[in-house]
This record gives sequence, structure tokens and C-alpha cells, in this order.
Amino acid sequence: MKKRRKVELLAPAGGPEQLRAAVENGADAVYLGGSKFNARMHAANFDEEGIRKAVQYAHPRGVKLYAAVNTLLFDEEMTEALAYCADLYEAGIDALIVQDFGLARLVKKHIPDLPLHLSTQGTVYNLSGALAAARLGFCRVVPARELSLDAISDIAQNSGLEVEVFCHGALCMCYSGQCQLSRSLGGRSANRGACAQPCRLAYTDAEGNTGHFLSPKDLCTLEQLPALLKAGVSSLKIEGRMKSPEYTAIVTGFYRKYLDRWESGASGAVDPEDMKALQQVFSRSGFTQGYLFGAPKEPFRSLRLPGHAGIEIGRVQRRGPYETVDVRVQEAICLGDRIEIFAGDRQRSQKAGAAVRRGGNLVTYVKELKNGILRIGDIKGELKAGDRVFRTVDAAQMEAARRSYARGSRNLPVSMTLHAHLGSVPRLQAAVGGALHSTRECTAEGSTPVEPAAHQPAEVARVAAQLQKTGDTPFRAERLRIFMDEGIYLPTSAVNALRRDVLTRLEEQLAEGRLRPQVPAVADSLPAHLPALPCDALRLPPVTYGALDQKLKELRRHDDLPAHVCVENLGWIIECKERGCQVYGGAGLNVTNEQARQALADLGVIVTALSRECMASPDLLMVTEYPLKEGILTDGKGRRFLVRRSAAGDKTEIRRG
Repeated sequence: MKKRRKVELLAPAGGPEQLRAAVENGADAVYLGGSKFNARMHAANFDEEGIRKAVQYAHPRGVKLYAAVNTLLFDEEMTEALAYCADLYEAGIDALIVQDFGLARLVKKHIPDLPLHLSTQGTVYNLSGALAAARLGFCRVVPARELSLDAISDIAQNSGLEVEVFCHGALCMCYSGQCQLSRSLGGRSANRGACAQPCRLAYTDAEGNTGHFLSPKDLCTLEQLPALLKAGVSSLKIEGRMKSPEYTAIVTGFYRKYLDRWESGASGAVDPEDMKALQQVFSRSGFTQGYLFGAPKEPFRSLRLPGHAGIEIGRVQRRGPYETVDVRVQEAICLGDRIEIFAGDRQRSQKAGAAVRRGGNLVTYVKELKNGILRIGDIKGELKAGDRVFRTVDAAQMEAARRSYARGSRNLPVSMTLHAHLGSVPRLQAAVGGALHSTRECTAEGSTPVEPAAHQPAEVARVAAQLQKTGDTPFRAERLRIFMDEGIYLPTSAVNALRRDVLTRLEEQLAEGRLRPQVPAVADSLPAHLPALPCDALRLPPVTYGALDQKLKELRRHDDLPAHVCVENLGWIIECKERGCQVYGGAGLNVTNEQARQALADLGVIVTALSRECMASPDLLMVTEYPLKEGILTDGKGRRFLVRRSAAGDKTEIRRG
């Protein structure tokens, strides 16, 4: 039986401290954004020098780095974007995460040995879309987060591509890359790195109910890792480039723990205390397993509170003196914790209605009273008996997280071979290998030939002990081979100097970048007019996953696909071309530049409409798999949005009201 490849744990880094937190807590790879063209432009991110330092830190520790260059681009930006990709290649970045088909086309042509990963914003949701992505030059796809385990497995087992899936973190209500709501409300484009997160706002429905109807809970698949491994995924991705280093450390650490456990063949359920710790560091009133097992059956949305909810730890009993409050607790409260107090039944009920915040603060005073009651302060707000108390920050948890990446213990196993023979200079060779690098090796030599010992000759055990003292280097000595003559003089200082020299050289070799490729200026621009779509063309919607996919499979099986088909997604391009159809490209393919148009032309697609990003006022704002209630939603500024079922009946669309 073929041995299954080890699954990669991929963690986020919004800045250098998050990078360290991810690496020191067991990430196999880290994805980050630079100063340009990434979908989280409001994260701290990394400038050019920061990228180089990140590579110099991560690579000697066996960790890959992927750079997100995942925004849509306009023609006038293509020269700068391609040059930026060349800079990233020179710095040593291991792969690019890209949404724009035009940029992918240029990178494939001019930087061919830089791997390309298709961002989840590419909205690949079936095998057909993955196969088209492969023809566009991608070696990995990050499918839409709406996929079931069966759909993920189909792509992983049959596409020949690596498949990276989100395993933890924030979810979008909309299919990735198809959302125009943020740009519609305030001009901040999600596809251009500036999403204002309108999904987290409160809306009022036609019946007068107010709630956060578009706000999903965070995804947590810790308990579903065995099923994801069985599905054949290549990489498990933690969302969170906007999150704190402590969050990165905690979440990465738990997924590392259970991924190692289940990959080794061990069994056993997830410890409830570990789930509680994940919920404590960040959750929106609990977690969801998303769409892994089909339509969500548990509460999927955080209707009453769109932000971090923390852990419920007790109930208010009464007000104490000097802005203290007496709380009957079920969890400990410590100095430095942060609490929030809410009225009503905030978590037990998922009915519409925003949570009413009563008060809260940093805990600066704790006194134990009788009968499980604590008096805490300094807590502000108009509180009432029965109000619910939530701990949103656990000071001890945060401190433990900081310690986890402060000590810098991540290292690579290194093998060392020492030769010390009379009349020759001593020579020490060090080598590492593994998934990140092919075998790398360096050699250091002493300055003077080995002489006979006048008194105490060198001993193998003592020499080995010195070679194992790798100290604060990113290496640990795992295999030693020592070949030396008997009765020689080999001082400890000489052995130490050889070890320091060879490990320094090895670290420098692992951290080095590449020769920057020469890339051209890009002068192409979109034509003034695109071809018209034939009136008899079958127009497919932006997402066909589900009912329409099944219908199209039947049409293909009976050779009943029409002569002209308009797609708004990578899916079905290849099948339609194979059946002799002329394929046209609609707005959902997100063409914003001439290179993207040409990339699709390479697949045989005639683009007839530009991306909705190019429309001043697009009608379709969102497509979601979640069955939202039909009707009108009104935001806090009185803007109205129409919620209705799609033509196929298995999707929900949000349009301008």
C-alpha cells in the first residue's frame, strides 16, 4: 500500500511576532502578506526587509513560507505586481497564493519555478474547476469553504493537485470571491484587500427583528481531523492573519497536537478542556463545523453577538462596594482577566436580537466570598442580578502562549560527520534534509593539522558531547559519526570552533534567497469592447455546486450540452470544451485585466463580461450556500437588500433592494 504523504499544518502570520508564534508551536508552513496586493492589507504585514528576515528565520527551522498576492489586479498594476513577485522569489518565498488568473499567467511564464496556489477566492468547488486551475498553472487549490468532505475528497483524489482546506477560523457568509457587499456599502473591496466585514453588522428583517443575520460562527474542525486526513487533503489551513500572536500560538499548538496524534495512528477523542481553551482565545458564541457534512445542522450563525464571546463563567448576584460586583462562578477569575457582562439569555437562545452589553473591564481585584461567590472589580456598568458574565481574555492562557514562542526551541535535526587524522586538518561536515529542502550540507575545516597527543589523547565520547552542544542555533544533533585516529590531540576549543563554523554556514545556506529573475513591463490592456454573448447561450450562475452540477452531469452524459455555454466559474469549462461547446466567460470569472482575459482564452473561453469589480453598481452582491430567510434586510443606515433563493433553489442571493 502506498504510504500517504504527511499533511501540512499551515498557520497565519500577520506580522513577525505571529510568525514566531506559528513556527514555535509546530506549523509546517506559514502564509503571510507583504506590503502589496494581499487580501488583508489592514494586517501589520511584512515589508521587503521583513520578508527576507522571515525567510531567514523560518527556513533554517524547516518551515515553508507562502506569500499571499491574492487581490484582483487592473492592467496598470500588472508591471508592479509581477516585479513584486520577482522580489518575493528572490527573497526565498516557497509559493505564491494568487487569485488573479492574469498574474498567475505572467508568473508561470516569467518565474516558472515559483509554485502557484489558487486562493479560495478562485471559488473552486468541484473537480472540473480544479482541473481547469491545473491548466492555468496552479499546483495547489484552496477550494471554497462550502464543500462537503465528499466533494473535498473528489478533488483531492482525482485532480492531481495538492488540496489545502481551511480547518479553523473565521468564515465568510458568501462564496469566496463572489462578495460585493463591502464595496457596495462603503467602497472597500473584499477582492482588493479592504473588506469592511459588513457580514458582522446588524440588520433588520421585514418583521422588525434585528440581528447579525450574516455573521457565521468560527470554523473548528479539531474533532473532524481524522475525516479530513482520510479525504486526502495536503494542507490544513488556519485562518487568522488579523489575529494576535497569542491566538496563533494557541490554535497552531492544538492542531499540531491532534494532527500528530491521529497521523501516528493513535485514537481518542479531543479533550473537552482543549476545546474550551480554543473557545476562550477566540470564538463567536461557540464554533461550527461548517459544511463538511452538508448543510449545517447546528446553529451556524452568531446572531446576537458577531465578535469574540469567550467563556461563560458565572452570573451576577449583586453590586458590591466601590464598583465591585459579586459573581457566582463556575470558572476561576484571576487578576488580569478581562470580562464582559451581558443582559438576558445571550448564548442559550439563538433568536434574533443583538446582545445587550451591561458592562465589563479588566479584573483588578478578586476576593473570595462564601458559597462559590467572588467579589471582583473594577467593573463598570449598570448591572442586574442574573446578568451573564463572560471571560473574554484569560490572562494565564495569554502568558502561557507568549512563553511558548519566547523560548525559541524549534530546530532541525542535523547529522554531523567528523574526520580527524594525523597530519591533516580536522574536517566537520553537517547535513540536513526533509520536506522543505533537498539534502543540504556544509563543511568546515580546522586551521592546523592534527598532531599526536603529548599527554591526554582525544576521546570519542568527549568529542561527541561537544558536537551535540548546538545551543541557540536552529539545529539539534541527531546523528553523529566520528572518524579519528587514536592518540591524537584535538582540543575542545577546536571541536567547538568547527561546530560553530559549520552550523553557521549551514544556517546561512538554508536562509539564502535566489537570483532575482528579470521580468518585463506589462503593456497589455483590455480591449475597449468585448464580444457579445449569443442570445441562445446557456447562462450558468456564479456557483453551480449542488443541484446544477447534477443537472449538468446529466446533460453531459446524454451529450445534451448546448452549443453555447456561459460560465461564471472555472467549473465546467473543460467538460463543455470536450463536448464541442463554445464557452463564454461571465462576470463571476473576475476578469479585471488583459492577462486574465488571455489566460481564459488559453482555455478556450471567450470573455464577454468583466468582473463585477469593474461595475459601478453591481446588482448581485452575494451568493451563499446558507439558506437565509427570503425577504428584505435593512442595515443601520436604512439601505435595503433583497434576499431570495437562486433559480436552482439551493443557493441564496443577496441583491440590491
